[in-house]
Amino acid sequence: LSCSFVGGVDGIIRLGGDHRAGFCRRRSRRVVMREKDLGEKLFGLIFGKQEETPLGFQRFDRDRFPEQYEATLDEFADPVASDTEEMALFRPMLARTQLVTRELQLLYDAEEHGWTASAFHECVNKKGAGVVLAVTEGGTVCGGYNPKGWVGYGESRGSLASFLFTWPGGDTSKPAIKLRKVGGKSMSVLDDPETGPKFGADGLVVMLMSPFQTELDGSEKIASSKLGTFYEVRPDGVRHLFSKAEGKKTKLVSLRAYFGVYEEGEEIPFDDAVPVALE
Repeated sequence: LSCSFVGGVDGIIRLGGDHRAGFCRRRSRRVVMREKDLGEKLFGLIFGKQEETPLGFQRFDRDRFPEQYEATLDEFADPVASDTEEMALFRPMLARTQLVTRELQLLYDAEEHGWTASAFHECVNKKGAGVVLAVTEGGTVCGGYNPKGWVGYGESRGSLASFLFTWPGGDTSKPAIKLRKVGGKSMSVLDDPETGPKFGADGLVVMLMSPFQTELDGSEKIASSKLGTFYEVRPDGVRHLFSKAEGKKTKLVSLRAYFGVYEEGEEIPFDDAVPVALE
């Protein structure tokens, strides 16, 4: 035991008081633990052993329901053998998501299917959770994860587990900047059938060509980003996904969307309208 002597009777009294207080706290903890043990024993005598799944319901925790919590920043998914080079870029960020170990497939490629909202939704609607990956003229590689997928009903698809990511300089050999949802789960994705992907009202928005337009005019490739309202601001303080030179609005050269591979007859989560209680 080592201590510094305060001096005089007051010092001895304070030292003794601290000693007694510490003893009381330790004794209190032991009493609480004994009471808890006694309570568990009584519960067991009356109701039997505590079930892992009472009445068939699984206990609510992050391991069983990871997407009820915000995206993780310090865990990373392992590679999946079927991943292409592009899938391998964002696979590590899918830790604690429903796609963490699931094989992925490319379902929408703007260069192949068209830079239109109708083409986007025709390819992605009711396919479950998905990842959008975009490349800008300035070299930024960015995108987002949508846990609730798209159905094209014009509703908000809310989820705490959604996130955005970016390599502002395009150097994908470095870890991506991953940005979580803020302000609650609402409006993490706006599922507007007349536009392309919209993460929040302004986090990452790619309008694509609207059904009301008659021809492509270049605006269909414009992407905009504003961080802080629906998604975190970047660690360097920049309030958009793109390079500093590009600013909050830029032009895309590539836009793709990836989804899980499901067996025939296998249920695809969130392949329809989301009830308000789950939004």
